[in-house]
Amino acid sequence: MAEKKSEYVFPDGIYKGPLKDGKRHGPGLMKFTDGSICVGDYKDGKLHGHCHFNYVDGSSFDGNYKDGKRDGHGVYKYSDGS
Repeated sequence: MAEKKSEYVFPDGIYKGPLKDGKRHGPGLMKFTDGSICVGDYKDGKLHGHCHFNYVDGSSFDGNYKDGKRDGHGVYKYSDGS
């Protein structure tokens, strides 16, 4: 069972979402220490499922992850919109 949603500090940033056994688990928002933001699904502490990243340089990625790695198709947009 996932723990109640709240805000948690991890070495790589601040996570808002549920935990399971002390790990990110379920839908959440992660603000990384470099300022990048990821809204997506986590499983056992790793990105797993659909995720959307907004990077500090203005670029973005929207796609799927499996066990913390990009999986399948996704769309990357450069900061200039291309």
